[in-house]
Amino acid sequence: MTTVGLIGLGTDQVAVKTGRHNGLGIQLKQSNKIVIQVHRLAHRINFATSQASRDIDYLEWHQGHINSIYKLYPNARMRYDKLKEIQQLIP
Repeated sequence: MTTVGLIGLGTDQVAVKTGRHNGLGIQLKQSNKIVIQVHRLAHRINFATSQASRDIDYLEWHQGHINSIYKLYPNARMRYDKLKEIQQLIP
């Protein structure tokens, strides 16, 4: 794999990607010194909101429904297409 043109890696803090010794970010940086690695904002927001709302029953119930919808389809593209279809049906 070539890293020419690669300047960043956004991850969800999984050790295999962020490991200090042999993670993907470290390996990419070894072959391309300008690569930077960041923890994606979406994951940070998800973590913060899930921690903040864990003692609020209504928000936990709502989060369960959102997770059910998210897991309904096996991949992101299919999920996006189907949810877009549903959105078109709503007046």
